Amino acid sequence: MAIELIDHLDLKHCGLNWRHVNKLFPIYGVYSSAKDPCSTLMTELENCKLGLLKWSKDEFGDISRKINRLEKEIDSLQKSNLNGASRTRLSELPIELFLLVSAEEIKWKQRGKSPWLAEGNRNTAFFHAKASQRRKTNHIDKLKDENGVWREDEESVQDAFQSYFHTIFSLVKPVQFRA
Repeated sequence: MAIELIDHLDLKHCGLNWRHVNKLFPIYGVYSSAKDPCSTLMTELENCKLGLLKWSKDEFGDISRKINRLEKEIDSLQKSNLNGASRTRLSELPIELFLLVSAEEIKWKQRGKSPWLAEGNRNTAFFHAKASQRRKTNHIDKLKDENGVWREDEESVQDAFQSYFHTIFSLVKPVQFRA
């Protein structure tokens, strides 16, 4: 029975002919094939984001569109001649509408981070404006690096961040940045 020698097979399993086998095993590429931890983290975060978006769409759908559809259905039922099934449906619709409006309010309160607003306010335009304002202000325009040089363009700010985190994770005493 012949045994084929592969790179991870111990030489003692090759029998007496091991002296005639090429002993240079291919180990190149081991280090270059290791994934960058930051890249792996970014991939995992992106997968998490996509999973949460899918869950939200499956669980809630487009709440604003559902609210508009229910309001139109209530209006059409109120204008029509009601039979038994229509009356039952008309009594159920306000409950569904209330639940959807509440869910939409919660969504915009969470995105707007405005805890001082009174309960029951359905001013979603205000919440949308607050969320958009936060997105604009949560941005770093410039950064002073460890040499005291201001980095203003996007690429040099990214380089400064990478340099900083590389430094703090490789040294005992981290360098302080000022934003």
